[in-house]
Amino acid sequence: MSIFDFIIRRHQRRRANGITFPEWFVVLNGCLPLVMLAYDARYHRLGPDPIHNALHTTGTIGLFLLVATLAVTPLQLMTGWNGILLYRRSLGLVAFLYSLLHIGIYVAHDQAGILRTAWNEVLTRRYLQIGAISFALLIPLALTSTPTMIRRLGFGRWKAVHRLSYLATVLAILHQYMQAKANVSQPLIFAVIVSTLLGYRLVRPFMKSMSR
Repeated sequence: MSIFDFIIRRHQRRRANGITFPEWFVVLNGCLPLVMLAYDARYHRLGPDPIHNALHTTGTIGLFLLVATLAVTPLQLMTGWNGILLYRRSLGLVAFLYSLLHIGIYVAHDQAGILRTAWNEVLTRRYLQIGAISFALLIPLALTSTPTMIRRLGFGRWKAVHRLSYLATVLAILHQYMQAKANVSQPLIFAVIVSTLLGYRLVRPFMKSMSR
């Protein structure tokens, strides 16, 4: 059975049996920081600059989940555990949720909900432009994440579309790096991890040919 057939069959089984454990696990744990953030915001515990802290929290968690999504396939290839693929879709969707919240907090609170002001700010700041492109690349990934879209696109085209996740993640890391001032350790750590994941994908075909 191919990985494509495995994913489709498991999602068909999910329709019959309800939401699977991997989906519950990712969604519940992924939303826990959001609940804590909302609680802290409600009781004014986000520090002297609550908007900045909310932006930083949603952006960092969204980026972490994007990196975790990219790590699923390399882990599956290294371990042979196909079941880990069932976590990827939920990881990607929760990452998109945090990215959407990141954008929403920026527009609604940092820019007082004035779309023209937010747009002009994006046009004048390079790191905001990079962040906006990163988010825009996530939209087709979220829209094509369902089993129905996988079947309609075919696995080859679906896989080609979802390779945009690497570019979106790299741009998100660059966005975070350019926004950081003195401490750039966090985006650099993310950069090392993503570089390792990309390097493994590039090197693996040569490793397979040499082993043969």
